[in-house]
Amino acid sequence: MNAIQTTDSWKLCGTLLTDLNMNRSATAQAASNLVRCLSAGGAVAILQPMVENVGPAGCFAIYASIISLGIPLAWVLQRYGVVWRKGQQMAS
Repeated sequence: MNAIQTTDSWKLCGTLLTDLNMNRSATAQAASNLVRCLSAGGAVAILQPMVENVGPAGCFAIYASIISLGIPLAWVLQRYGVVWRKGQQMAS
């Protein structure tokens, strides 16, 4: 379930970034990949101290809470992304 949610949220964000930055889509995607990789590196760096302090069960609870915060964001992108894209196209 986690892999599906993560993949879908990155696809949604990537598509919206490309649509909103039609003239600079490669730059937008590169910035998105940089943020994704830095976030993953930060998560891996904090994982061992977190396991030592709150235990594996607490780690999974924190992780599930963070992942569940992304669900409303994906809904917002799906609901309003087309409107934002059309607004960008009219401005261009």
